[in-house]
Amino acid sequence: MKKAFTLAEVLITLGIIGIVAAMTLPAITAKHKKMETSARLKKFYTTFTNAMLMAQNDYGDTSTWDYSVQSTGTPDSFEANQVFFNKYLFPYLHGIKICEPNEQACKNIANKCDVNSNEGKSFSRYIFEDGTCFGILTGGSSSSGAAYHIWFDTNCSAKPNVCGKDQFMFTMKLAVNKSSRLPFQAGSSLTDIRTRTRAQLLQDCKSTPQTCAALIQYDGWQVEDDYPIIY
Repeated sequence: MKKAFTLAEVLITLGIIGIVAAMTLPAITAKHKKMETSARLKKFYTTFTNAMLMAQNDYGDTSTWDYSVQSTGTPDSFEANQVFFNKYLFPYLHGIKICEPNEQACKNIANKCDVNSNEGKSFSRYIFEDGTCFGILTGGSSSSGAAYHIWFDTNCSAKPNVCGKDQFMFTMKLAVNKSSRLPFQAGSSLTDIRTRTRAQLLQDCKSTPQTCAALIQYDGWQVEDDYPIIY
């Protein structure tokens, strides 16, 4: 007599496997997305920071740079942004495409981290070959310095387009006065995140998703288990 599983036993086993897979797959998928987000944020931060360092090596201290005018989303402000970044930044970035304001493909890039609620239309936009993109808005500009607000999208125009999930803010402040400068950093605040505790950054992220990248940077570019945005 040969021993074998009955059809009922096989179906029950398959059902159990299906239930376990259904329970664990979302957690595995979320973990993978968190790791991908962390890697892309770190890569963008490193790429941008290195570009700034190389620019200073060629053009000298940022106190001698010609700052772009404040960006308001007009053709003139976009042009001023392009002139500034074409000179000081883009020669040190590779595989990047500059989006013109009237390009349809760029109009489809919605910045959900934009506090002005115009989906980033005031930002000059740029796309990397790896499918990520970013935008830059110049604010508070004068002959003595300028603040730069940068948003980064880990998958560009693809969904979910959620601030703190696949879209993140960065800031930087260049100034003649060294004490007024702010290095390129994650988060939307012009306050140095090194002066904030993790508890403060966590609370900031819970209340204002635009600040969430600062928490990830503080955690060594890791999306920890208590990160408030659900993946």
